[in-house]
Amino acid sequence: MAQGSIDDESPTEYADRIINEQERTARKIRRLPPKQLPGSIMFVESEEKVNHPSHYNQGKIEVIDFIEDQQLDFHEGNTVKYVCRAKHKGNELEDLKKAAWYLQRKIEKLEGKKEDDGKLETTNSR
Repeated sequence: MAQGSIDDESPTEYADRIINEQERTARKIRRLPPKQLPGSIMFVESEEKVNHPSHYNQGKIEVIDFIEDQQLDFHEGNTVKYVCRAKHKGNELEDLKKAAWYLQRKIEKLEGKKEDDGKLETTNSR
């Protein structure tokens, strides 16, 4: 429905339209880098880095929402996480190696192979 006045809509339609507009605005704000938020302060910036990091927010949904929706386990979720953020975090090759490591662990678990010591051979920690 085109935006009109409250006189053109039932109270329920009006309330639904306002709620939808607020939800769209909130989603847009969550995707903005903290420095672009009106009146942002350091606390908002650190909260955004924790709750909505930009490297997990490159598409229409956050990676965590996809992982939870698909009910992925630890290994599968980390595989998806590292693949999704690889081009956006700064070290694409390292993130893809981490994704491969988690995927290999999942494959070995499914094949019933003995687990190794769990060490990942990269220069940085996960």
